[in-house]
Amino acid sequence: MHDTMGFNHFVRQDWVRSDYHLIRGWREGVTDPEIAAEISEEFISLIDGKDEYRNTTFVVQHDFRAFFGNTLVGDGYFAKGTKIFQFKTLKESSSPDPNQPDYVCHGVGTLCDAISFAYCMEWKRIVLVGVDLYDSRYFWLRDDETIYTDYVTGKQEISAVTDRGQRFDEAHSTATAGILDLISRWNAEFQVNGVEIQVYNPKSLLSQVLSVYDGRHSDSRPQ
Repeated sequence: MHDTMGFNHFVRQDWVRSDYHLIRGWREGVTDPEIAAEISEEFISLIDGKDEYRNTTFVVQHDFRAFFGNTLVGDGYFAKGTKIFQFKTLKESSSPDPNQPDYVCHGVGTLCDAISFAYCMEWKRIVLVGVDLYDSRYFWLRDDETIYTDYVTGKQEISAVTDRGQRFDEAHSTATAGILDLISRWNAEFQVNGVEIQVYNPKSLLSQVLSVYDGRHSDSRPQ
């Protein structure tokens, strides 16, 4: 048995059960209530009626500035009975703290939030799938496309270059922000408590600092 967890735009998929889905933002920079309502409806439309999200627990940011997460929960966009876990961000720590399970460490991106949550869940093997970072492509777009976000309006459009300046075939901004050093340090810290981070794709940039999952551990809990 294993648990699965996604974040951000992974809700666009329709091929694997998602036990947990972490929500930090959807379109960065949004503070306009009308835009927040629009993107909340967009998000819900992507999960509504999908078997893969029938029993998902949504792990939702609940900080003061968590405009998207607070709108989703506070304005009742989730269907009645949806399982919701709200978290806040550790402000003064560079590593997850299992003694504060309702706080996550954002590190250099939402990938870190997801790993932080998995660690606090006491999963013994965390396997990172689909976060290869060697390019800035996304699975639901064409091979020569990526996403550009307007941080003022929150609007997103398909583009050849991201809002952070990476072309679709260039390394993801998370990679250039220091994720390899951070994940390497976290993995060493986690292993002290019997937890290991691995990566699924041997071509992933994360394979430079993590071992590659070989699929032979039937009791593993991949993320």
